[in-house]
Amino acid sequence: MIQWQIEGMTCTNCALGIQKMLEKKGASQVAVNYTTGDLSFHNDAHIPLEKLASDIEAMGYEVVLPKEENDAELSHGHQHDHSTKWGKLEKMFIVSAIFTIPLILAMFVPLSFLHQPAVQFALSLPVMLIGMYHFGRSAWSSIKIGVPNMDVLIIIGSSAAFFYSIYGWLNHLGHQYMFLKPPPVLLLWYSWAMLSKNTPFLKPPPRCKIWQNCKLILPTE
Repeated sequence: MIQWQIEGMTCTNCALGIQKMLEKKGASQVAVNYTTGDLSFHNDAHIPLEKLASDIEAMGYEVVLPKEENDAELSHGHQHDHSTKWGKLEKMFIVSAIFTIPLILAMFVPLSFLHQPAVQFALSLPVMLIGMYHFGRSAWSSIKIGVPNMDVLIIIGSSAAFFYSIYGWLNHLGHQYMFLKPPPVLLLWYSWAMLSKNTPFLKPPPRCKIWQNCKLILPTE
């Protein structure tokens, strides 16, 4: 039984997409829990674990391998080093925050240059590119598998507002067509939501996973 940790899942369809992909590769007894990030399966087809890990990461997720169990089984010395202080998602979050914070300030601080379409476009473009790279891969992979996940909605919503604003800007249609601030804010919030699942100081308070000894008491007349 192979047991991994998967980072980057945001919904049940993410887990279902990974499960379907592994089953197509010949794995059996695949169990994926998007809440905890736990993945377990039997590699009946004896496909190199390096290849399976790469396939999962190609879908936009990150694979964390238990050193004591799986490092010796990885072929060609394939390793996933998650011991560094900042991971890929953390770095992208920080870069996105640097460009998004001025857009947020524009909603509260009367700085006229932050309301210029060209300035807002320059600030939002890097965040959109990062979002398309990270969440777009997961969204496209989920569509190909036939199980669209939450990333599809995020990409559609943010890109619709972004390209709508560019159309209004280039055609001089006025500020009522300008929505360049919401897409970066949405992508930044979504990145934070993903980080909160794997970063201890960002995690919300734990919730009950299993209801035990619970009774529903109804009022009687």
